[in-house]
Amino acid sequence: MKTNIIIGHSSKNQGASDENNGITEFMYNNSVAYNILRIKGNDEINIIYRNNSYIKLPSEVDKKKSDLNICLHLNAFNKTAEGSEVLSSGSKNSMIFANIIAPKMAELFSVDNRGVKIRDDGRGANMLINTKAPTVILEPFFIDNDNNLELDEMRLKEYAQLICDCIDEYKKIVYNE
Repeated sequence: MKTNIIIGHSSKNQGASDENNGITEFMYNNSVAYNILRIKGNDEINIIYRNNSYIKLPSEVDKKKSDLNICLHLNAFNKTAEGSEVLSSGSKNSMIFANIIAPKMAELFSVDNRGVKIRDDGRGANMLINTKAPTVILEPFFIDNDNNLELDEMRLKEYAQLICDCIDEYKKIVYNE
């Protein structure tokens, strides 16, 4: 099974950040992706960066012909919000993966499980509904909350392992592997 790991944002537009230490969404998720690659190997994982516009990203992702797409992002809001969530199109297989990882992600980061949210428009919908393979967007914590970020930097490798374990669990359910 081939999985695309899509790094949220880009080196030019690094997404949300923590003002106190300069960590950005792009920096954190890039580290997570390379830890996933170390665990699973490049026979199973494609790392994809957004080089062009967000509108063109689904067609770029589809060129890699994956069985599952996982977009790595981080939430930000008001420097005190907490929790993790997974965004899904609501398709059967994206919901299978989303429901596997959502509670485990919240447990790992010791935050509330905000659950699985189905999106067919608005934030994230372009990736969720315009890719051929089942796609989810992971939002494990709020990067602008210093308490979340401090704990979560320590758990970066554990987060990568959790994603790999959930991919394996998904394969067993969907492909009987």
